[in-house]
This record gives sequence, C-alpha cells and structure tokens, in this order.
Amino acid sequence: MVQKVINIGNSLGITLPNDYVKEYKIKKGQKINFNLSLPTPPASYEFITDLELQESIKEVEAQYGPALDELAKLQ
Repeated sequence: MVQKVINIGNSLGITLPNDYVKEYKIKKGQKINFNLSLPTPPASYEFITDLELQESIKEVEAQYGPALDELAKLQ
C-alpha cells in the first residue's frame, strides 16, 4: 500500500484507508505497529562529507556573502 504524506497541524502524517480501519478494528488513540519503507534517493544524488560541505559553504559565502547580507536585510 502506498499512502501520501499530508500536513496535520504542524506535523506530517498518513491516513489509513477505511478498509484497513474496519478490518483491523482500529480505534482513535490506539497504538499500532507498521513496517515503513522509505524511498531511496536517486543515484544522481552525490553524498559529501561534513568537511566538504563546510568548504562549499565557505566558497559560497566568499563569493556571495555581501549579496546574501543585503538580501537578509530585506526581511
């Protein structure tokens, strides 16, 4: 079964199809166990180390720092 993740207040959640609710006699507030299968990131994602990320941030700050500071003032 695939369910869409939705906003529920300030949280995210999923709904249970009514067929499942009836079949398993699920009640509001009841705790349930389920298996979760998260999507795998696409192969095109490149994973970097924290050090590489820090270096990239420094490069962006060096190149765009003044412009980012000006944009921050607009808020």
